Amino acid sequence: MHRVDDDLPGDVPGELPEDSPEDLLTALVEAVTARTRDPAPAVRALREVLTGDRPDWAARAARALAALEAAARARGTTFAAAPAQQRLAVLEDLRADADQRWLAALVQDVHHADPATWAEVGWRPGTTVDDVDPDALAALDDLARSLTPPQRVAERYDVVVVGSGAGGGVAAWKLAASGRRVLLVERAAWTGTAALARDHLRNPRSPSGLAGTGEPREPRSLLTPAGRSLHRPGDPRWGANAMTVGGGTRLYGAQAWRFAPDDFRMATRYGVPDGSALADWPIDHDDLEPYYDEAEWELGVSGRAGGDPWAGPRSRDYPMPPLPATAQVALLERGARALGLGTLPVPLLVNSRPRDGRGACVRCTQCVGFACPVGARGGSHTTALPRALATGACTVVAGARAE
Repeated sequence: MHRVDDDLPGDVPGELPEDSPEDLLTALVEAVTARTRDPAPAVRALREVLTGDRPDWAARAARALAALEAAARARGTTFAAAPAQQRLAVLEDLRADADQRWLAALVQDVHHADPATWAEVGWRPGTTVDDVDPDALAALDDLARSLTPPQRVAERYDVVVVGSGAGGGVAAWKLAASGRRVLLVERAAWTGTAALARDHLRNPRSPSGLAGTGEPREPRSLLTPAGRSLHRPGDPRWGANAMTVGGGTRLYGAQAWRFAPDDFRMATRYGVPDGSALADWPIDHDDLEPYYDEAEWELGVSGRAGGDPWAGPRSRDYPMPPLPATAQVALLERGARALGLGTLPVPLLVNSRPRDGRGACVRCTQCVGFACPVGARGGSHTTALPRALATGACTVVAGARAE
């Protein structure tokens, strides 16, 4: 295993003592975060990232640390021995160094992934999985008990659906409900709710560059006009959805917008740019409205009809009222009105009141990127997949890749 220590220089000429790698990392954490508490947890977490999650980053980190030490020695000290103000001056000397900026950002990511630091930035989450009754939390993972091992797959099915996210889950449900025998194949395993609700660093929606919980570690091949390139999980070009049963709906923001009528006739509305293949849809909003209505009522959307001048006509209102307004919403509304802008509640696949055996939203403030701690957010795993399995005609196999 590659270690940051392996890349650091050995003896540095001169009379100054040599900083150990541990002292250098500790001093860097203290300088970048202005940490007043014990920096050891952040140092350990940083080493875990560089030796476990991303060993390919170790050489770059070592290069940045060596440059840091050299800059401190140019000022007649070592970085670890320097007082706080002199450490900041050394960092300022290296402001233009891309490696230093990258390592400082990584230190900040690691630092603020620790819940003990959240008070420093004045943030406190709402309900978390640690606040939920253990039996209720375990019930959110009931779907895992309905998955079929690959060795028990039947010889023949009418339909094979690949992927268990928003599209695959609904397709499997409706096909199974119509009497077809359906095999749904998901490349990832089931990841428990608690595991998807804790880590602010290894999160598909985090910019840290680390693979999200449960994600495979092998790279993806991306073909562009410039050629083929490989990208690891955590790279922005990899994608930001969960790799688990339920797909991205395990951690999405759950916005449930309809296309507006103009969205179906963009070419007519805005014209066709030179060289563009832009064209109007062969269908319009009225063609899809009955299906929008069905999806909203089957899956459960909270919102309020009216107030959107671009929206098309509706058969009926949303099945649930919008989530109650918060102080932040009121502040944004006042600001928007001052600018002459209108506002409306965002339609969400989130229960604003108990529905279909699932509780109402508890305003945990961590929807995007994390599993819902109470199951209020509607996803493939809480709506479509349970209904598909309840037909007795759908088999869901996890950890199986279609090639």
